[in-house]
Amino acid sequence: MSLTLQLIAVFVVVDTTFAAEQPCCISKKFFAKGLMVTATLKSGSSIPTMSQNSFAADQDYDRKLQAVNGTVITESEHGEFVTTYQVIRDFHHMKTYSFNGTHCHISQIVGEEMLDGCVPKTLAHSGTYHMGSGNQTMHINGWYGKIGNETLTYATTVNDCTWVSFTRFGTLPDGTKITESAQFADVVQYKNSYDHVFDIPSHCNIGDAAVGK
Repeated sequence: MSLTLQLIAVFVVVDTTFAAEQPCCISKKFFAKGLMVTATLKSGSSIPTMSQNSFAADQDYDRKLQAVNGTVITESEHGEFVTTYQVIRDFHHMKTYSFNGTHCHISQIVGEEMLDGCVPKTLAHSGTYHMGSGNQTMHINGWYGKIGNETLTYATTVNDCTWVSFTRFGTLPDGTKITESAQFADVVQYKNSYDHVFDIPSHCNIGDAAVGK
């Protein structure tokens, strides 16, 4: 885990203020780094699958574009596997482009909407917190609630809704038990990491109109 992520997780001090805060949204354009840890247990199984996903992500909600690259370490009954990935998701044309230096795979996005970067409106404000110490201290809003069979919590900064952490646990529609947590670092709002982050590599050899146009 990076030093920045460790600093984010140092400690939490609960404030006694419980104002009538409303769920907030991060900016429509942003980039961030993060670490997501997921544990799943399929119905009827006694052996969980664990994964750790270290990633860097860009999003432009107005253009309906996401770009994510990272490394996933998966541990299951079949052993440990390491996968490096790089994808661009185009919700305008409903396509995902997965690529490496020589190969590109294009698939349809089916039955999924692009997340808007907002705390779900059904979640309630659970309080304000101080996280970290010294000049690394952040003032945090906590959010808590249920959506379907899952319980969710979010932590966002008070002043501008920057993502800090996210957790969910519950049961998926197929009966799989899931526990997932994410911590975010180096979040920058109102811009992307670089100008051409959503450009499709030439070796994808696509015939569609330019992505996001």
